[in-house]
Amino acid sequence: MPFGSLSQSIGPPGPQGPEGPVGPAGPGTFSAEAVIVNAKDFGNDIQAAVDATPTRGTLYFPKGNYQVSSPISITKRINLVGSGFGSQIYQSADETLINIDASSVPGGFQYLTIKDLYLGSAATSPGKALLKLQRVHDCHIENVCMLGGYYGVHIYGGLRNTFVNLHTDTSGSCFGSCSVNEYFVYSEPFPGVTSSNANVYLGCHIRGGGIGKRAMYIMDNRGEGNFTMVGGTIEGFSTQGIYLQGLINTFNIVGVHLEAMNSKIEIVSCSCGNITGCYVTEGIQITRSNNIRIEGCYVRSIVSDKFSSKINVSNVKQGSGSISLPGGQTNIEQIPNASSGTSELGGLQNRCMRNILDGDLEAWSGNVPLGFTVDVTNPPIKTGTNEADPIKRFGDYAAKITVASGQTREGLRYTISGDQYKQIAYPSPTNYRNSSYKWTKSNNGTNEYYLELSEGGSPSIDVSPLSVLLNDSPIGNGTLGALGEGKWAYGNNDLLGYNTIYVRLPDSSDPNEKPIGYIKGCHKYHQITVSAWFYKPTVNGGTPRIYFRFVGAVDYFDSAYQVIANPDEWTRGIRTIALDPKATQVRIGFGMYGGSPDQTVYVDGIEITEGDAASPNFDDSRGLGSDLRVGGRFITSKITTFTTGVSMPSVAAGNIFKTADSGSTTITSFSNGIVGQEIKVIFGQGNVTVDFTGTNLKGNQGSDWTPFSGDHMTCIFDGTNWYCNISKNSL
Repeated sequence: MPFGSLSQSIGPPGPQGPEGPVGPAGPGTFSAEAVIVNAKDFGNDIQAAVDATPTRGTLYFPKGNYQVSSPISITKRINLVGSGFGSQIYQSADETLINIDASSVPGGFQYLTIKDLYLGSAATSPGKALLKLQRVHDCHIENVCMLGGYYGVHIYGGLRNTFVNLHTDTSGSCFGSCSVNEYFVYSEPFPGVTSSNANVYLGCHIRGGGIGKRAMYIMDNRGEGNFTMVGGTIEGFSTQGIYLQGLINTFNIVGVHLEAMNSKIEIVSCSCGNITGCYVTEGIQITRSNNIRIEGCYVRSIVSDKFSSKINVSNVKQGSGSISLPGGQTNIEQIPNASSGTSELGGLQNRCMRNILDGDLEAWSGNVPLGFTVDVTNPPIKTGTNEADPIKRFGDYAAKITVASGQTREGLRYTISGDQYKQIAYPSPTNYRNSSYKWTKSNNGTNEYYLELSEGGSPSIDVSPLSVLLNDSPIGNGTLGALGEGKWAYGNNDLLGYNTIYVRLPDSSDPNEKPIGYIKGCHKYHQITVSAWFYKPTVNGGTPRIYFRFVGAVDYFDSAYQVIANPDEWTRGIRTIALDPKATQVRIGFGMYGGSPDQTVYVDGIEITEGDAASPNFDDSRGLGSDLRVGGRFITSKITTFTTGVSMPSVAAGNIFKTADSGSTTITSFSNGIVGQEIKVIFGQGNVTVDFTGTNLKGNQGSDWTPFSGDHMTCIFDGTNWYCNISKNSL
């Protein structure tokens, strides 16, 4: 057609076509997992940022300096993520920096991520940490730098957590002044609830540079305690590089480089462990452990005590030290001597291999160990003196325990009672009747009073006390707003804005009228740790147990801890319990609880230690000393001074005593002794007379003795008499 305009009529529109497919939905709202809160939006109020982060959300720290002066408290599941070295969070006060606390959450927190942060602190007090994880499980912690705080990472009951590239900064590049770390990683069980088990450390580089005393300190007392560390370096620590205690499942240390100062590996009361392909210039020390394999390592020395067994060492290049291991079930092979050191199977014969019939081994004194009783009256415990059983002995003592006909349990029992129980069980209470506090009458209930500061306001009692004492006697717990006479409760019944303690006194009077020290709160029960070695025969062997019963104002069976023991092997059982201050004694049993007639176990190496085996920092305010052990009788290194002028002084406080009388005093006996107790008495003055005439003090050929200052005597108690040796030391 020629170029030009078209002229064409347009017809009516056709019918509508079919409707097309529906497109995808819009983005909608994000789930909590996708919510990211920026910490910089809150300045240095990190707690406000935490509170604004929803459960399962992420708190992000862009590069910058974040300073706090109180703990960052996290009680919900949130992630913490930074941008690496430049995301620095600093604690300027003597406090924990980040406290993730799931102790009150059933099962704890799981599946958190903590990543790319630099944590610094000025804190120095015991227990303060950069990162404290309480009952936190299945979490991923990566590229976290630590400097300062008593602890770096403190795991307080945590399972299956993975740490990747956990590292330290010895250059002090944090923007605040940092303290000296006592431990960089400290792992322990949450008492009675959660073990610290199956945590894994991958490529962690922890360097002390002379400022830290311990790098990895891993403990467990709940029969678990698996530990794995692969790769990485540990350098420059004055006490230990890696310390493992009470891990009886398995542990693996693979390809770790340890050197400088005293960065050794120390294994205590562990079993089923492997140390493979490691470089350990400061040596490996093994104590009371079994089934330990050391292979393909360079190590200066390997030293094991006589109580360890089944130590297998192979393909090890030895440095300048020596390899000294107990004999018996110990294998050393293919060890080229690298330098001037010596390889030897030195030391004493392994007592795990000694036959119970060996005549040169000392048996238990009498039918039961010294200071112990039989848990049931019939039959008496046999000591193995005339036994034909070829059972291997662990230590100097061993006792055979057989369930009698008609019985379901049998064992040895040790009782801590009287003044001895009071001194180790009585809590260290907080005094709530002093000038710092006042009691205010509640608007609810009858004659109920709540505690506040003397100037008013919260007394900062963040958790309920375990018990409340009036005039040093525990009272019962009641219902807030409906307290009976002589009851207490914890909470907020007056719109206070905080929780506190409420009491109603037995006479319904005003607590402010009572003497100073009348009302106290106990927030911590003291503990004891009980351990023993058990042998379960293949034929008719029973299930070993450690069990406890409290007697006194209460009478209840606490627990029967089952020891998982392989047949024909010595197995260590260990249990930590809190002591009930309302009781007057605790009975500790070793043997079987719930067995069948003729079932047998052997028990040996009994120890009862004050405090929690999972923490070396237990309270010693009762004055018994940190080395209380019971193995037939208790031992303590503390010297206790007798009360002036007392003729029958108490010896419940321990074993070593000293007189300090200003006037003439005659000692006629000692009170509160236990069978088998051995005491030493040092005479500080020359005005004391010891009455050996007609008393239960037996010594000095029955003649009274007036020692000079500096003399001493040693006495042993058989339940009736004290048998004494005198020592004239003065000139």
